[in-house]
Amino acid sequence: MKIKNVKSGIKLLFRDVYWNIYRKFGSIDIKFSHNKRIIFVCKGNVCRSPFAEYYARKSLKEYASNIEILSAGYSVTEANPTPDEGLQVAKQYGVNLEAHRSRQLTNGMLHESSVVVFEAKHIKAIEQMFPEIKDRIYLLPCLQNNVVNCSSYDLFNISDPYGKNTDAFVDCYKRISWCIDILFTKLN
Repeated sequence: MKIKNVKSGIKLLFRDVYWNIYRKFGSIDIKFSHNKRIIFVCKGNVCRSPFAEYYARKSLKEYASNIEILSAGYSVTEANPTPDEGLQVAKQYGVNLEAHRSRQLTNGMLHESSVVVFEAKHIKAIEQMFPEIKDRIYLLPCLQNNVVNCSSYDLFNISDPYGKNTDAFVDCYKRISWCIDILFTKLN
């Protein structure tokens, strides 16, 4: 049992060392000037990306009106709704996700699009599917540089709240909303 805990601790330590290095050398400069569409993408298009889409559409009215906002998943097998916990927390942000059903990311969606993801592993998955857009994939958490009391990994990744309690959705949606507010401030 002790060996398992030590191995787990070492794994977390190396993960945080990697993300500390990424923090110092990773680029967070997002340029959307040539793109007319922003697509928020996560794995299943059930929790994070639909909230980001609807929150961004709601917020976009304050900043710009010439950008189309979509969301999709890179591994969607059927049209699933947002879980009840996500519906309730989204309402606190004035976002109604009741009509949302997940959809698969397609090549047709990517024309003149910037792809915004929530975890570094999403970048790798999308680059494997659509290598021609690798210079238009951005990591949303990189916009938020004022996160405190979290590991370096958590600084660059917004964890999936799917299957978790309401608190996980609150934390997730709070970070997404902060990052989108920063994003639109940069676009303006």
